[in-house]
Amino acid sequence: MITMPLTLSLNELDDKRDRDRLNTVIGSLPMTFRPADDAAVTEPKDVVAVGGPRWAGRMMAAAASGARAILLADPWPLDAVSLREVASVTCPVVIDAGWRHSPAVDAIRDGVARYRRPDAVLEVRSTAVPGTDLLRASVGLLDLVTATAGGLIDLAVLRRDERHLVLSGRLTDETIAMITIVTTHARPRCASLSISGSDGRAQLLLPDPATAASPIAKVTDPSGQTMLPIGHESAHRVAMKRLAAAVIDSTAAPDDLPRFVDYARLLLIAVEQEPVSSGPLRIDHGTGAM
Repeated sequence: MITMPLTLSLNELDDKRDRDRLNTVIGSLPMTFRPADDAAVTEPKDVVAVGGPRWAGRMMAAAASGARAILLADPWPLDAVSLREVASVTCPVVIDAGWRHSPAVDAIRDGVARYRRPDAVLEVRSTAVPGTDLLRASVGLLDLVTATAGGLIDLAVLRRDERHLVLSGRLTDETIAMITIVTTHARPRCASLSISGSDGRAQLLLPDPATAASPIAKVTDPSGQTMLPIGHESAHRVAMKRLAAAVIDSTAAPDDLPRFVDYARLLLIAVEQEPVSSGPLRIDHGTGAM
């Protein structure tokens, strides 16, 4: 059966870089998406991309207008009222918040599950350029953690200053999650995830989603080291393909929105309960050797 391309509205994005990026993705998926004519009031908008400081209100308006799906780009700032409102949205929502949409994430998920248990520690690290809002950057890492290893049941801020953010949390199976962001000029922006057990380790290295560098996913066990096969595709293109699948195939409904609401609420609570910092934090500026 031949289907018409889905219309994608970019009118609710403040950041020109987001609009340019999505226009590039549309151009690479011409049979799936086409730009919506936002000036045409009567034209239905199948997919609406929302972002900027008013992301929550725009998201609610898009859902009320009949959008079949919503792409939520870099949701920030967060507040309890907005999270409570957007939790009621019923159309499919895909969140484009950074690391989660690397093709390597799906490849490493089974390896991570193999070593998850109450005495294990999931270590997630990323670098950022100096001046980055670290709490805002943590949204992308929390999205990566919950997409790869499952939901969080608590979260705490261990330390935070202008150069470092360290969070500690527990997954639903009691695995400990340690999440660290460090600002530095010493290396390009990247992220890593690793979890070890008595018989091996699962590791993931993600380059900046804005680059064409390849991610690495590997599992090490008594039989040796296995480099997992990964398709080469940009994270933003993966996000848009998930969105299209959610609209065209109702069985492919994403869990992005409930995951986001849950970990964002935990982050707000953690910040409210944050201890007073005492002295400089000393921490490795890398993201883990691979």
